[in-house]
Amino acid sequence: MKFKKTFFTEQLRKIMFEKNLTQKDLGEMLGVSRQMVNQWLTTDRKPSFDSLEKISKALKVPAAYFIDGNGNKNGNENVNKSRNEAENNNKNNSENLIKSENKKYENAELSIIMKLIEENNKRVDLEISLLKKDNEKMKKEINSLKKKL
Repeated sequence: MKFKKTFFTEQLRKIMFEKNLTQKDLGEMLGVSRQMVNQWLTTDRKPSFDSLEKISKALKVPAAYFIDGNGNKNGNENVNKSRNEAENNNKNNSENLIKSENKKYENAELSIIMKLIEENNKRVDLEISLLKKDNEKMKKEINSLKKKL
């Protein structure tokens, strides 16, 4: 039987050989029949994306290893590392956004407090002014009373 040589089949054969796996072994790992694995290896039939993902996880290589040769046998570690870095970046971005929003909130609070203080100062100044006027009136009345005495 003449085998169809595709990039996928070559990569799958290579990794199965390196891991000393038979078609039956791989089929059991993936929950598919040995015949399905045989079709992937001997015909133009390619696995579905779901199956490719299962193959990738089972053999611990990135899916790109089978598609275009990118990635290496430690690819899942690299993918996990990249995923962790992306999650950390997202977490840091979220934390920075929260800090930024908190800062805006704090600034808004400070602005409101400053306005309240200014209004309060105006009231105090007005009260002081009224007290001074009252004081002047009282002084005049006292002087007037003194003169009458």
